[in-house]
Formats: sequence, structure tokens, C-alpha cells
Amino acid sequence: MTNTDDTENEEEDREEGGDEEKTPLFVPMQNPLANLLPKVEIPKILSDTALANMNSAMPAVARAASLVSAVSPMQETLAKIQIPALQTMKTLSEIAAKANVESLRKLQDALGPIQKSIAFLECCDKTEWPIYFLVDSETEEKYASLIDEIEDADTLVATVSEMVISSFDEKEVSHFENRWQHDPSITPGQKELMITALHRYKSGDYLCCTAVLMCLFEGLIEHYYQTLEALVQVSRDEIQETKQWLGVGSSGKAGTRPAVKDKFVALIMLPDRGLFYWKAAGQYILNTTLTNRESFRDLGETNPLRNKICHGKQTNYGTQIHALKAILCVDLVVRLNQAGIESLRVVQEQ
Repeated sequence: MTNTDDTENEEEDREEGGDEEKTPLFVPMQNPLANLLPKVEIPKILSDTALANMNSAMPAVARAASLVSAVSPMQETLAKIQIPALQTMKTLSEIAAKANVESLRKLQDALGPIQKSIAFLECCDKTEWPIYFLVDSETEEKYASLIDEIEDADTLVATVSEMVISSFDEKEVSHFENRWQHDPSITPGQKELMITALHRYKSGDYLCCTAVLMCLFEGLIEHYYQTLEALVQVSRDEIQETKQWLGVGSSGKAGTRPAVKDKFVALIMLPDRGLFYWKAAGQYILNTTLTNRESFRDLGETNPLRNKICHGKQTNYGTQIHALKAILCVDLVVRLNQAGIESLRVVQEQ
């Protein structure tokens, strides 16, 4: 699903500015794989010592873990910890699941959560539902199981769509409203419109809900980026490395301030947990929500495309699916800001 077309023909608000001295964002992680999953604690079997001892038998796992533990998660690792490493761990966990040998049982226990998370993220990717942080571990496992249970792509999309929509009831909408209402990072004006959009969703006015949130979307990213800039400086090289890791094309010219996509990428560099999840979320936002593709009919069939909506090119967004995805996209940006603030707080305390 990843699209690397990044012509930026609709990017706006580029400001002139020079390069600034950068401040380190991260400190070395204590647990080499702890940042991969947002909800699962990695067992001690995957400590540095254990991985070193497994080097001869499991070289791919050892190399992946040593890379993550050796450097900060969003610098040298960007070009090295990619999908092949994930697939290696998935394959190893599948082998372990079929083995009865005691030496592999602990490996199975350790890699099991990673295998389930990979399947869950694959389900999100194939069905284009950005629910990465919306469900608990038990529900996540249910979505993950659908990858093996349903082979037909259309049936998979229909099944997941029904599950997501049915779970996003009035109680869940109220939960979103409560979180947004009490988030001090959101400006009063933005908050009022965001809450209004949720109310329009509850009343069935999906067209209004989608339009309001997509009009707010870039403003939220800009607002959070300005807050980030006051705390830490991110270089253009770091942004481009992160975009390479995300699998999206480069944008912008030397000597200019970042465009909105670059500002979003700068925000996604901050969380120190949930690396796989934020990568998937970043790819969806950059390649779908903020797409600049000239041909977007298929992509816009069930996705709200911010630039196309705000430029009057996409007009089919008055459906429940478009409205709900618009809510989820905005919530991803809100969660990203919260995760970034927490990561910076931890760094400052250390």
C-alpha cells in the first residue's frame, strides 16, 4: 500500500530559514526491543546478553536487536531496521511455534507478541484502517487472526470495516471527546471544532464531520511542530533519514523550512516506544491522508484525503467510513504529540 510518489505539488507555507545546530533527541535504550511494541513488555530472554548468546543460531535476530540497542531509535537504525528484519523475526517465531524443543519454547514466548503485532499491522495496512492504538491486546489479536482466516481482499476489508464501525459506538465517541477536551496542547479554537466534529458524527452528519477535521488537520501538525521546535531542534538530514525509513520520498529544497509532511515526520521521530506502530501510522498519514497523487480515485474511495478535500477535488467524503477515518487520523496526531511530549520528559529526567 505504501506510495512513494511525493511530488509535493500541493505543499504550502514554505518558510525560508537556515540550518540550525541540532540537539540530541534520544538516549540509548535499556531494553533493545522495548520500543517496538506499545503495549507488550519484552521478556528478559531478549536481553542484550541472551541475544549475544543466540548469535550463532539466530544471527538475524541478534543483528536486529544489536542495531536497535546500539544507537538511538531514529538515527542510524532508520535505514537498517526495516521490513526484512520484521519478517525475519516473524519467520523465527513461526518456527518456534511448531517446535517442541525446550530451547525454542522461550523464544516462542518472547517473539509471540511480535508475530501477533506484525499480523495486526498487516491487517491495518491491507484494509486501510488506522486503528493502531485504538484497540486493546485481546481485540488486536482478533484482527491479526483475520489475515490467515480471510483470503479474499474485499471480504477482509468488509469484515474489518464492520468490526471497527460497530466498536466505535456513542461511548467510544464520548471517550475521544473526553480525551480531546482535557488535552492542554490543543488550542481552544481547535478543540471547539474537534468536539463539534464528534457531535456531527454522532448525529450522522458525516460530511460535516469529515470536512471540519480535514480542514483542521494541517493546523494541528503545524501547532504541534511549533511546540516541538521550542523544545528541541531537528535537522533536515534527520527528517530525510526518517522519511527514508518510512518509505516516502524526499521533499523540500535546501535552505527552506520543512513542509507540512516534513513537520509531521519530525513529530514521528519523538516517541521512544511503539516503533512498528508509529511507522505504520506515519505511512498511512503521509501516503494516504496527505497524499499529493494526481490520480486518487481508488485511494479516496474509502479514505479522507486532506489535500484533495480542501482543494475541492475529493467530494465523496460524506460517508460514515470517511468520517470515522478522519476522526482516527486526527486522533493519531493528538496521540503522537502526547507520546512525543512524554518521550522528551523522560529524556530530560535522565
